[in-house]
Amino acid sequence: GDMVFCEKFLWFWKKVGEFTRVPSEQLQFVFTRGKTEAIMSHCEALNEGVNVSTLVDMDHDIDEIAFSDIEHIHSTKPACTLATLQFIQSDDELNKSHLINVIQDDGHFDDEACERIIMRTHEGTYRRLKMGIYRSKKETSENPHKRIRKMERALPNPINDHELARSIAIEQGHSKYEDPETKDDRTIYDIEDRMKHQALNDPGSNLRNLLMIMFEDVKKA
Repeated sequence: GDMVFCEKFLWFWKKVGEFTRVPSEQLQFVFTRGKTEAIMSHCEALNEGVNVSTLVDMDHDIDEIAFSDIEHIHSTKPACTLATLQFIQSDDELNKSHLINVIQDDGHFDDEACERIIMRTHEGTYRRLKMGIYRSKKETSENPHKRIRKMERALPNPINDHELARSIAIEQGHSKYEDPETKDDRTIYDIEDRMKHQALNDPGSNLRNLLMIMFEDVKKA
């Protein structure tokens, strides 16, 4: 789960002298499956007086509507997911060289193949985000079509880690993943594991900065 990764990430960077003031032995990392459940658990913990800070994937919620009035919840914005935070250079720019390095971890892909993988990933991610907006239309009075247009402007290069893994698998010759109904399996999980391993490097310091904010939350609480 993502919190296991965050714990591993913390220890990885502590070894090289970062997070030195973070009392990691006093912290407990908890994974909750599903964003809605994570937000509910966070609210329950706050009500019980627990020192808690929560990280959720941004997914389609670019305006953070789901938790806009709840303290100490953070999202991976502007990345769609935790595993793809490593590809963010700035709000609207990708760290493309790092993205290509991660893609080439899974095969000797030439430039054209890498571009196909990236384009297919964007298309699949947009499809996933649009579905999320339609499913969550009760959360806001804003018209779903308007939200989709806003999302497309805000995220010119969206990457979901599952879509990237599936796109890589398709380029490897696993054409079954072209069907969105095909379930993820070991092939996809192995690609995602290699992607998460690369995420430990945190080339733009995005996750280190985000975790420091969360540690400050808990310290202040």
